[in-house]
Amino acid sequence: MSELRMLETTRTVDSIGVVRKNFDITDVKKVLFIIPPTMDFADYVASSPTNVATIGAHLKNLGYEVRVIDAGVHKTGFEKILEIVKDYKPDAIGLACNFSTLHNPSIKIAEMIKNNYKNVPILIGGNHATAVPEAILKDSAIDFVVIGEAEIVMPHLLSTIKDNGDLSQVNGLCIKDDSPFRTLPSDFVKNLDELPLPDYSLFDMSKYPLYNINSSRGCIYRCTYCASGVIYKRKYRSRSAKSILKEIDYLIENFGKKTFWFSDDLFGQNHAFVEELCTALIEKNYNIKWSVVTRATTIPNKLLKLMRKAGCTGMSIGIESGDNDILKVMKKDATVASFEQTFPPVKKVIRARAFFLIGNIGETKENVWNTFRLIKRIKPDYGTFCPVVPLPGTELYNQLIEMGIIDPKTLNWDKFYGIDHDGNYDRESIELTSKWCKLTPKEIKDYCDYGNLLSLIIGLTPIEIVKRIRRDGIRSQFKEDKEKASRLFRFARRNPRSFFSTVKIWLTA
Repeated sequence: MSELRMLETTRTVDSIGVVRKNFDITDVKKVLFIIPPTMDFADYVASSPTNVATIGAHLKNLGYEVRVIDAGVHKTGFEKILEIVKDYKPDAIGLACNFSTLHNPSIKIAEMIKNNYKNVPILIGGNHATAVPEAILKDSAIDFVVIGEAEIVMPHLLSTIKDNGDLSQVNGLCIKDDSPFRTLPSDFVKNLDELPLPDYSLFDMSKYPLYNINSSRGCIYRCTYCASGVIYKRKYRSRSAKSILKEIDYLIENFGKKTFWFSDDLFGQNHAFVEELCTALIEKNYNIKWSVVTRATTIPNKLLKLMRKAGCTGMSIGIESGDNDILKVMKKDATVASFEQTFPPVKKVIRARAFFLIGNIGETKENVWNTFRLIKRIKPDYGTFCPVVPLPGTELYNQLIEMGIIDPKTLNWDKFYGIDHDGNYDRESIELTSKWCKLTPKEIKDYCDYGNLLSLIIGLTPIEIVKRIRRDGIRSQFKEDKEKASRLFRFARRNPRSFFSTVKIWLTA
C-alpha cells in the first residue's frame, strides 16, 4: 500500500500525498440510500424526494443496484434501519442530510451500522452536510462527506473505493481522518438534461401527497439567510421544457395525477423556458395543477396569465420584510417599493403566498411593524411568518460566528428549526434568535402569530373575498375561505390575547 499520511485541515491537496482507506471489500455493486428521521420522528411529508431519486437513477444507469429507505415517511426506527442493512447487505451507504435536524440522526445511524458492519463505507451529502463537513465527520463513523452534486462525485468515489485507489484524486469530498480534510472542488453538471429522470420506483409514492419537480438548480441572488448557495454557489442552470414534460408524463402514467410543486430555489429565471413549458401544457391539455416558489420580481407580468392557463394555481414569494433597512441587512436586492409594484399583479392572476422572517440582525419592533404595514398594502392570499434560523453555510451563519453570537460547537441541531410544520415554536431556537435582534423570545413568537393572523383577517374582508371570487370562482373560493375562517376561529378561541392584538394591528398599523 502506498503511503497514507495523517493530515491537518490546513494542508492543501498538493501536500496530501496518496490517500487510501481499506474497506476490505472486493466490489461495490449495491448502494443503500437512507433518508434519516429526526430524533422525535416529527417529519412532515410534503413531496417526493427528487434529489435522491435522481442520484439513484443515475447510479442505476451506471450498473449499480440501488435501494432507498425514507425513514421519516415510513416512521422507520433506528433498529429497523439496521435490520434492513443486515438483510440488504449493501456495499456502500449514502445518508441524506439536507437539514440541520438530521445531523444527529445521521451520526447515530452511521455509528449503529459501523458497530455491526465496520467495512461498509458510509458517505453523506445534502445542504447541511456540505456546509459543516468537518463537524459531521468529527467523532462520527461517517467516512466521507460529498461536497457538491452527488451525480458527479459519487460514481468516481465508488469506483475508487472498489479499486482501493487514491481518494485524494476524487474531487468534491471531505474525508475522515485524524483531522478531516477536503479534496479539490468538484465540477457541476453542465447540462441537467443529461441526467436521467428521477427514479421514483425506489419509493412508495402513495406516501407523498405532492409531486416534487426541480426544473432548475441554483439561484443568482445573494440573500444572507438562504442556503441555496451552499451546494450550487449561485450558479443557475435550467432544464429544458421537454425534459420536464417527460417527467410529468412518467409520474402521471406510473403513479396517477396529483398536484405538482416546482421546488426550484428560483423558478422562472429562464423566461423562455416558462413560456415553452406553459404553451406545451396548454396545447397537450395536461389539465394538471401546479405551484412554484419564486421572487415577485422574477417572472414578468406577461407570463402570469399563461402560467394560470397552464394550471399554475399558486406562487410562494419570499418578501421576508417590509422594512428597507432590514432588506439591506439581508442583501435581498429588493425594496419595499419593488414589492408594492410587483406583488399585486401576481395576486391579481394567481393565488399568492408571501413569506416573512422575524428576528433578523438588529431587527426592532418598528421594523416588524413596517412589515405589518406592508401586508396591509399588498394583501397576500396567505402570509407565512417564521423566526430567523441561521442555516449553516449561509452568510448569516458565518456572520453570527464572526460576531461571537453563536458557537457551532454548542448548537443543538435537533432544535434548529424555529417552528415546525404544525405551527409549534421551539423555545430553544427562538431564544437563540433573540440574541442577535432587539426582540425578546416572546415578541418573536407573538409577531410571527400576529403576522399569520393578520394575513387571514385581511383575506377574509368582504372586498378581498369578492376579488378572489372573480379570480378563482365561487366554488373554489368558498372552500378556501371556509378553511381560513376555521383556522382563524380555532386560533382566536385558543389564544384570544393574540387575536385581539392582531385586530388592533389591523386597525392601527
